[in-house]
Amino acid sequence: MPVVGSERLASINHTCTGFHLETGFYLKQQMMTYIQSLHSADDFAYSKGFLNALHWMLQGHRHSDRRPAGRWRHGPVYVTDARDPSIAAYTGPDVDTVPALMTELVDWLNADDGSHPLVRAAMAHLQLASVHPWADGNGRMSRSLQTLMIAREGVLAPEFSSIEAWLGRPGNTWEYHQALGRRGGAYRPNQDVSEWIRFNLTAYHQQAQTVHARWIRSGNVWAMLDDYVAGLRLDERTVSALHA
Repeated sequence: MPVVGSERLASINHTCTGFHLETGFYLKQQMMTYIQSLHSADDFAYSKGFLNALHWMLQGHRHSDRRPAGRWRHGPVYVTDARDPSIAAYTGPDVDTVPALMTELVDWLNADDGSHPLVRAAMAHLQLASVHPWADGNGRMSRSLQTLMIAREGVLAPEFSSIEAWLGRPGNTWEYHQALGRRGGAYRPNQDVSEWIRFNLTAYHQQAQTVHARWIRSGNVWAMLDDYVAGLRLDERTVSALHA
């Protein structure tokens, strides 16, 4: 068998990593488009099969026997501590309990307990992340489920239906993992979730404030360009070109 040099191996690994990153980004965009298309779907209902199908859409390109996509995990799962990967910061519930826990979650998703949609979406996020039903992609799926629940309420703008944009701002991803970490090191279905709800509502509020400020700035720039173009007696369509 020929020996592949270290530089060649590094090149292959880099190429594979780039492929997975690009593919993962594309599939996430495709799934978000699908999720938003479900906002007005008739006879829509959550099911374990539906959640597994979404997981395949998101993680199918990474499918393997060790980390199957679209199927419940077949062994224990741990979330490692960011400061020390050898430490399990969170241990998911026993694998034998996953099907029943997911049945409970699906039943709750299909019911209406009268809670505000943002609160229910945050709770679904936490519950799915806590059960950790898949070998990989649990965080992305939990955030996607949260987005889907809000989209089903008619909120389709990504800036408001998802906390992903907010998580992309410096420091917020760390705060997110800290908030999840405060749930404890093991599955506790009856824990106090008020801090988690507060964290999510704060994220949505701050994101809304950011979008509002951006809209104000955009309006001010448009007004300045409009005056400038009018002063030069240019076609008013020039404003759109300059503002783009």
